[in-house]
Amino acid sequence: MRSVAGCQFKAMATLGKLLRAHYEGQLADQLFFRDERFPHSTTYTRENQFKITYDRMKGGDLRLFLSVGMSKPEIEAESPYWSVREKTLPDDAPPELDPSQYTLEFALDSAWQFLEVCGFKWFSDPLALTPTEWRVNHNLLVRDYRQTKLTLSWPSQMKLNDRIIRAKRCIPAFKSMAALQLRNQFADIKALQLGAMPLANALELKKEVESEGLSLDVRIV
Repeated sequence: MRSVAGCQFKAMATLGKLLRAHYEGQLADQLFFRDERFPHSTTYTRENQFKITYDRMKGGDLRLFLSVGMSKPEIEAESPYWSVREKTLPDDAPPELDPSQYTLEFALDSAWQFLEVCGFKWFSDPLALTPTEWRVNHNLLVRDYRQTKLTLSWPSQMKLNDRIIRAKRCIPAFKSMAALQLRNQFADIKALQLGAMPLANALELKKEVESEGLSLDVRIV
């Protein structure tokens, strides 16, 4: 019986061959290139800063990882996965299932369309949309590894009860807390330090905070 590692190696080798045969030229047009020292690599980089990695999950399905920053990404995004079935569909498979739509070739074509629709746009400005907007609008899961220090503040004339009510509506950590618990934290201060948060998520929170008439200072640690 072939080992799991052996099957994965074969799956990645097949992926590499198809990329070299059909997609390296298109990736080069976008200035993404494979390191020639690694002929079987499925990773393409631009300007030694931006990276696209084609990956096959356990079972053979295809997905993409996009990242900014090489050895230690600052921010990355994971695409949805495209199903790949190496064997013929079973006899009892529903008639609407088209076997040609479950090949690696079809998955690669879908992945390229995904890059054209939103992947290359994400590289242009990963913070153009919030993590929620990238996920909801483009099915792109964003992870930002840059940590920030957050300071919540409010207009000096805002009453204590008002600032507590507004903060509970927009700060996740406060939503489950009773107003009485928050009084001691908010009383007799002009600003409040919050916990650390990834930059992209902090900028998304900043929009929610400002919609409540509060302010959020975001500083990269």
